[in-house]
Amino acid sequence: MPTAVSQVIRDSLGAALEVAARVGGQAGAELAEAAKGAFINGMDLGLLTGACVAIGACVIALVVLPRRRSPARPTPGGQRDHSAAGRRS
Repeated sequence: MPTAVSQVIRDSLGAALEVAARVGGQAGAELAEAAKGAFINGMDLGLLTGACVAIGACVIALVVLPRRRSPARPTPGGQRDHSAAGRRS
């Protein structure tokens, strides 16, 4: 296969499938399957990396960000209850 065609095949899935369609036959079918498999493998790696980054960011946020305290609750007499019993954890 010429170098220019090999480069086009490596650059995009659509180009690889187009070349596979033009080649036709068993060679075209094998090229299409190889291109699809490579795309799926690359997508899997990208999604796994993104998921790990998102989970890591969540863990960092839970550890680093301060906890929010709820405001003091009003008592029946209209006064704010600032005792420990009036606070939520």
